[in-house]
Amino acid sequence: MSRPSGTARDVQRWLVMICSVVGALGCAQSMSPPSPTNQLPDGVISDTLDFQHKIAAFTASPAPHDRQRKAKCFLSLCSRIDVRIEAMGTTSQIDPYNAPPHGLPVAHLHNYDKKRTERFFGLLPGAQAEYYLWVDRKPGGSNQARWTLLQVSHTSNSVTAAVPADLNLCHLRKPGVKPTSDADFIEDRYHDEPCDAPLPAAVPKVSQSSLFPAPVFAAVLAHVVNFLQSAFQTEGGWIDCNNGCCT
Repeated sequence: MSRPSGTARDVQRWLVMICSVVGALGCAQSMSPPSPTNQLPDGVISDTLDFQHKIAAFTASPAPHDRQRKAKCFLSLCSRIDVRIEAMGTTSQIDPYNAPPHGLPVAHLHNYDKKRTERFFGLLPGAQAEYYLWVDRKPGGSNQARWTLLQVSHTSNSVTAAVPADLNLCHLRKPGVKPTSDADFIEDRYHDEPCDAPLPAAVPKVSQSSLFPAPVFAAVLAHVVNFLQSAFQTEGGWIDCNNGCCT
C-alpha cells in the first residue's frame, strides 16, 4: 500500500480536525451532568462542608438573573422552569488565556422547580442540589482557563463535577463599556450575536512544503472554528471577563 505524500497527509489532518470540531459542536445540544466518575478540579474535594468553606469568601452578585430554562422531557415541546444564575466574586478579573493559578467559583445556579430537571446543564431541583461554575487552570502546563460545572448535593455529602470545557473569549468589550462582575446564560445575552472574538492560535505546525503553510493553515482553521462555534453554540454559560465576555 502506497503512503500518502506530505501534502496529502496535511490535508487529511486538516479535514480530520475540522470534522472533529463539527462533531463536537454539533452534538452539544446538552452537556453531560456531573458524575462521581469525573475527576474533580484541583483544590476541590467531595466533602460539601469543605467546599462551602472554600466558597464562603466569594460573595454573590446583588443582581442575579432569573431565567426561563427548558426542562428535560421526552417530547419535542418541553415546558420551561425557573432557574437563577448569579455571579460570584469578581468575574472581570478572569483572563481566559492566563487562568488563575488556583480554582475559584464564578457563578451559582439554582433550579427553583420542585420536580423537573433543567435540560442543558442537567440541573436537579434545588431541594436536591446546588450548582456552581468553577474556573481553574487547564492541567499540563497550559495557561488556558477551563470551567467545570460542580454539583453540591443536598441529599448526600458529595460534590461531583461535569466534564470541564475550555473558557474562551466570545466578544471583545466595546470602548467605553466598564467591566462588571456578571454571569448569565449565553442565549439570554447574545441570542442573535454569535461569538466573534478570535481564538488563540493553538494548531499543530504544518511543514513548509505542504499545501497550507503553517500561518495560512492556522488562520483558516481559526475561521472555521469561529464559524462553527457561532453556528452551534446556542446554549451555555457566560461571564463578564477581563477583555469582554467569555463562554
